[in-house]
Amino acid sequence: MSSFIWIIPDPDPKLKLTVDSIDPTTFNFDDIRWIYSSSMKKYNEEFKQLEGFLYIANKRIKEHTISLHKRSIYRNVINKYSIH
Repeated sequence: MSSFIWIIPDPDPKLKLTVDSIDPTTFNFDDIRWIYSSSMKKYNEEFKQLEGFLYIANKRIKEHTISLHKRSIYRNVINKYSIH
């Protein structure tokens, strides 16, 4: 039987990542979707308190919805005029 002694240094405080140090304007739709996922549910309130987060989240969701709608219309036009 062998035993190990693990020596783990204290974390560098300069590398600490907190929600309030994140710039919400850099989020895309996938980031927003991940934040609202079940695995991130415990941090939702912290993100909502982040200045500008709700505005950016709603904007990205709206942009994504419009993009999906445009693709759907395009597919419908292609299918309507395609030769079967």
